[in-house]
Amino acid sequence: MKFSKLWLNELIKADFDSEKLTEQLTMAGLEVSQVEPVAAEFHGVVVGNVLTVDRHPNADKLSLCQVDVGTGNNLSIVCGAANVRPQMKVPVALVGAILPGDFKIKKSKLRGVESEGMLCSVGELGLVGEAAGIFELPNDAPIGVDIRKYLMLDDAIFEVDLTANRGDCLSIMGIAREVAAINRIPVTQLKSYPEKLLNDSKNANSFPITIAAKDACPHYCGLVIRGINNRIDTPILIKERLQRLGIRSINLVVDVTNYVMLELGQPLHAFDLKKMQHGINVRYAKQDENITLLDGRILGLDNKTLVIADLNQPVAFAGVMGGDKTGISQDTVDIFLESAFFVPEKIVGVVQRYNLQTDSSYRYIRGVDYRLQLKALNYAASLIGEIAGGTLGAVTEMVAEEYLPKSSPIILRRQAIKNILGSQISDKEVADILSHLGMKIEGNVDGWLVVAPSWRFDVQIEEDLVEEIARIRGYHFIPEEKIIANIGVNSGTKTSYLDRSRLYTLLEDLGYHEIITFSFIDAKLQELFDSDHQALQLINPISAELSVMRTTLLPGLINAVSYNSKRQQQRARFFEVGLRFLQKENGAVDQELAVAGIVFGNLYPEQWGVKQQEQGNFFDLKNDVERILKIFVANNAIEYIAKSNSAFHPTKTAQICVAGVPIGYLGELHPIIKQKLELPKETCVFEIGLSGIINESKDVFKMFSRFPKVQRDIAIVVDKNIPWSQIRQKIVDISKELLQNITLFDVYCSENIGLNKRSMAIRLIFQSVSRTLVDAEVESLVDHIVLGLKQTFDASLRG
Repeated sequence: MKFSKLWLNELIKADFDSEKLTEQLTMAGLEVSQVEPVAAEFHGVVVGNVLTVDRHPNADKLSLCQVDVGTGNNLSIVCGAANVRPQMKVPVALVGAILPGDFKIKKSKLRGVESEGMLCSVGELGLVGEAAGIFELPNDAPIGVDIRKYLMLDDAIFEVDLTANRGDCLSIMGIAREVAAINRIPVTQLKSYPEKLLNDSKNANSFPITIAAKDACPHYCGLVIRGINNRIDTPILIKERLQRLGIRSINLVVDVTNYVMLELGQPLHAFDLKKMQHGINVRYAKQDENITLLDGRILGLDNKTLVIADLNQPVAFAGVMGGDKTGISQDTVDIFLESAFFVPEKIVGVVQRYNLQTDSSYRYIRGVDYRLQLKALNYAASLIGEIAGGTLGAVTEMVAEEYLPKSSPIILRRQAIKNILGSQISDKEVADILSHLGMKIEGNVDGWLVVAPSWRFDVQIEEDLVEEIARIRGYHFIPEEKIIANIGVNSGTKTSYLDRSRLYTLLEDLGYHEIITFSFIDAKLQELFDSDHQALQLINPISAELSVMRTTLLPGLINAVSYNSKRQQQRARFFEVGLRFLQKENGAVDQELAVAGIVFGNLYPEQWGVKQQEQGNFFDLKNDVERILKIFVANNAIEYIAKSNSAFHPTKTAQICVAGVPIGYLGELHPIIKQKLELPKETCVFEIGLSGIINESKDVFKMFSRFPKVQRDIAIVVDKNIPWSQIRQKIVDISKELLQNITLFDVYCSENIGLNKRSMAIRLIFQSVSRTLVDAEVESLVDHIVLGLKQTFDASLRG
């Protein structure tokens, strides 16, 4: 739902700044997703009247115009637009004016003729609309008035994301009611045309109405307006407001119906009376009956589709779209204007079946105020009468009360408010809030008897009323209470069950099986895999093999692999999430949550499509570890550092760091350990401490770029001992925000490139969030990267 701030201000007679209005609506449950100014900043542009248009003496495609801007002295302005003509009202940028893009208007000569300003197009003013040619203003535009004031450009358009139950806010009036209730101020009542003209239903200015489908349309009203001038231009106020909210101007009558729909939330439809045959009948369509819609689509209807019909045929798809045969044109003189309430359940079905979604159906599906029809009809009729003239006939209204929604009284108890919100609110404030929301209230011993207004069909139970009180009063008034609960396996362990659940799911998807092992392990295994920590000795162990508390999860996984391998299992992938018990210097014991995994055997299960069974290795495990870490931390915070560990293969191991802090290891087990424990070849393990990262949020919104990416590949020759992490960081430091991704996709070693050297092929992806990168800029950046690598690592481009 979009709305104009200036339009809203008219209804609430107040002017809130955009920031405050955004905060109030969002905190009241109407989330403002976007606020945009109607026009860019510019000044010095006024309404002018073109008096004469002569041919430029030195250029065939230029014109020399005399323009009246209300100063008493006509301006001589050179113009190149083809549509400029005498007696045309146009925006004139005076000398000294500044247009969008910081474009300053100066007195200048064009082909030898002096020009004292500029006639502006829509695009030159930074406005939405057709950019070709000079912007033609209405004939009644006042000469000399600032164009920003005339077009009401000091405005902002708000976009609100509404939930499905707040159909009452699909209008400027609905938003105004919310703002008024929050600030406890009144809403301006709209004038409506009096129902007193030609009350004789047999008069020629009436039109007979029959409702055959009362269960789908329990309220219908309409009136005839004869002798209108639909060729008259729609007033600039209406036209501009429609355009800003995404509706194009068509003709006066249609524009007025759309205008009233946006302001009040009631869809209206106008028929060309001369194309109608003997009255209106609201009925269900006959099976296979056809209708041609305003957009040219021809639909075959079923007998569950609600239509507006005349004596011969359907003339409108009820609540969705009008028919082409009775559509309004500029030549229309007599119209029948309808305003109806359609039951939402009857509209939603046909919209889904026919795949039709319109502004009208969107509102009917979410619910329209069932008491609004007559008010909206009178308002639209009065606008048409004031602008286009004509004779208004009597209003014909049909109501089937038994099918209309009922606003039943709701009991609201003081104690319920206190129980739900945690504090008691004064009777005066409760009554004040509910009254400003349009509800009728009557006090009783325990609280109130409340009747919701006809537009608040979502308020049906006591909890709904408490919610209304809370959101209008402000959620920040709800008292904070500390929740005391013992959750998790240990009060000293930081856990996030959401992240742990994702961890389990990911590892299972990667083919790992969870195992649970004893927290007591063999002291010899403890020493073998973690000699850096002194294990906590058990005073009375179950056995010698279970004599210490584990400081690492690896011994349990090793025992599981050994057990399975000895029983002819050729492939296994196990993981465990559990606690490690680390002694502190003061004798206390820290319980740290960790995850560890182990893999051996073929990378894939046996299958006919894989001819050679590839063994899983260090790099396959590293890929799994990266996917685990991405659950908890941002990808750019993860780093792998080559560091020896007595339990791992000397050249196939890495320390895992997050933001420079070590959190674990991964690698292939040392050949001596594999031999000693009789483990399979290429058994690889990892272990990650979770306590320090599991509650760290990595979900930070980053703006998506709509501009194209640019890819460049470079191959550098460097010393073998220089780690990739240092090279990567150097490239990141040079490229800064333009580097979106960096990948090492090939490493090559050969005597041809030198002893103790290696070639590294690197793919760089550049992208900006604010502009399209040009080749010269990218090439310059790549040159800086190559130079930086050369200066830091003595790297050279591979020829």
